[in-house]
Amino acid sequence: ILEPVSPTDMGEKKVALFKLLDIYWTVFDILGVCDFGYVPRSVGTMEELLEIIRSTTGWKTTWLELMKVGERSINMARIFNHREGFTSQDDTLPEVFFHNFKDGPLGGQGAINKEDFEKAIRLRYQLMGWNPDNGIPTPAKLIELGLDWPITKKS
Repeated sequence: ILEPVSPTDMGEKKVALFKLLDIYWTVFDILGVCDFGYVPRSVGTMEELLEIIRSTTGWKTTWLELMKVGERSINMARIFNHREGFTSQDDTLPEVFFHNFKDGPLGGQGAINKEDFEKAIRLRYQLMGWNPDNGIPTPAKLIELGLDWPITKKS
């Protein structure tokens, strides 16, 4: 069910997998695990990481709880960025990413189709429980995550 997808694919499967991976990596960020030298999966198994957390903190947590913590963090950052003036227009890539590669394995091919990328962003918003038009977490999503305190009329 978790088969690889093409680097240039912007389909539903990739967006759904990205949602999970984004939350997963956020958990590692929260735990202070450096992700610049290696992929987090090489640190150890999920079970080993849970055992490290249990051993050092005494918390009997689960991966479901950790993934919810990661999701809360992403949503808190989203609300903070919205408050500071960021909009859905900031959820893009530099224009060069949408141009054809000159050489290499993808030479002559378009790196990323801009329309497909914009559709992927809207799907990501929906999968995250955000307003699909502006990328702001919906009140329902914030309530689900126990983050009802930042709910504003703008949400």
